[in-house]
Amino acid sequence: MRKSLFVLALVAAVAATAVPATAKKHHPKPTGENCIQRAQAANLSDAGTAAATAACTKYATTVADARTALKAARATQRAALKAARAEFRADRTASATLSDDARKAARKAARAERRAAVRAARQAFKTAHKSYHATVKAAKKTLRAERRAARAA
Repeated sequence: MRKSLFVLALVAAVAATAVPATAKKHHPKPTGENCIQRAQAANLSDAGTAAATAACTKYATTVADARTALKAARATQRAALKAARAEFRADRTASATLSDDARKAARKAARAERRAAVRAARQAFKTAHKSYHATVKAAKKTLRAERRAARAA
């Protein structure tokens, strides 16, 4: 009994030390620092290095602004969904005192109103998400073009 408990404790200790080593590490969003370091180590001329560094900074700023706008759109969507749910609950509570037919009609209308609000919130976020990806794609294209120009300089 004592040996099995010792073995079990030993296995648990080994597992506890192995799990943090294999856990996925959180990688922060790129801020442009890696891009700048690569630009400075690329053996470009002084003007080319300056141009590449400026392009990296511009790209990082553009992506950060787009990400901020996407986060704001997500917060707006959450708030809209929360408001739609609260309004639906209030309508459902208010319809409890009505007669059967009127209650069914009121609840059906409340569900339709909630569904429309949820659909509108999702569509607005979907548009913001597409805009974010388009902005990042355009920024990457611009960065590549500016890097090419910096290499040529």
